[in-house]
Amino acid sequence: MKLDIYYPTLSKEIIQQNAAFEAGSLLSEVGGFLGLLLGASVLTVCELVDYLLLKCIRKIKTLKRDRNHVQVQAAATNLETLSTPCLKNTTSTLATIELAESDLA
Repeated sequence: MKLDIYYPTLSKEIIQQNAAFEAGSLLSEVGGFLGLLLGASVLTVCELVDYLLLKCIRKIKTLKRDRNHVQVQAAATNLETLSTPCLKNTTSTLATIELAESDLA
């Protein structure tokens, strides 16, 4: 018994895989991408810290201003209770000076 096998065409198809990146270029691409992401993350954290610090500073200034306002109101109330006119003018002048100094701070 003899078996003969023939191909329909005499051409052959060669499948070959080539690397798209060499090892060095792949590492540089990955490193560049990670650097971009880390840089963006660090920048975002810095902006968040800056925002929070500014908010805290504004809140502290507002609290100080409100506290000084309450102190001036208390001083004005004390002025009304005084009966001597010369003491009223002296305390009123001191309260005005304290208010002016707190506005500068």
